[in-house]
Amino acid sequence: MDFNTNIEIISEEEITFNVLKNDIEILLEENPNISRKEALRTGSNYVSNRIGNVNFNFLKPYFDVDDAYLINKIVLILFPYLKSQWDMDDNRINKPDLYIPMMSLFTFIIVKSMYLGLKSLFTPEHIGLIFTRLMFFEIKIKFRRSILNEEINDKVNSIILNENKHYDEIHVKKYDTYKQGKFKNKNMRSYGKSLDIYNLKYMEISSRYTVKPKKKLCEFTGLPAQFRCPYTRLYYYDSSVYKHLRQLSSDVITFIYKTKEIGKTFNPFNMTK
Repeated sequence: MDFNTNIEIISEEEITFNVLKNDIEILLEENPNISRKEALRTGSNYVSNRIGNVNFNFLKPYFDVDDAYLINKIVLILFPYLKSQWDMDDNRINKPDLYIPMMSLFTFIIVKSMYLGLKSLFTPEHIGLIFTRLMFFEIKIKFRRSILNEEINDKVNSIILNENKHYDEIHVKKYDTYKQGKFKNKNMRSYGKSLDIYNLKYMEISSRYTVKPKKKLCEFTGLPAQFRCPYTRLYYYDSSVYKHLRQLSSDVITFIYKTKEIGKTFNPFNMTK
């Protein structure tokens, strides 16, 4: 009885499982000795077949990569100011993909886990912990300007990210600088002589050169809109998908630089001094 009730609930959710319900009822009537597990297996096979009919071909172009593409695309992301032509119709490298963002996210987690392993602090739970903190950190980046004020930012740092304000602001600005095109902090000395400062300044220089071109020169050239400013072809770099790769390149340098400091306390999300 409970099984039939569950089938009715599923059918009420506007999912086309009426055929599934009828097939299972007929199966149970014709075979009274059949177990409920076998009936559920039949239903599962039906659902799997229905899901298998969903077309995911629209995602294939975003994962159509090879070794040459990966090398050229990573160089483009790290050194975008070396590129002069951004027309995505004629150049495959200029088109966005999903392979690099996903793999850079996983590599980011692996590098953090390796650092924990060097200090004999790694446990399997740290993988989920790092991933969760990274997701919260990404949410914070998206909403820090419109929703979160200074007080809430501090709460997020201490409760969710478990970071001190000093290094959290460095990491926030490394993510946010590329999008905004400038480093909004007048007192850089407050961060000390940190390796993160050099990574941050590199991000600022790259973003100023590409994402923030001189608007007046773009507006009054008289050319069609798509050619007035070729750097606007970088619009997809403004999303968060490529920020993990730039953050990863920064943290790999920091990882190599700080492996000598094995005896000091390590934060699984933020490699502090």
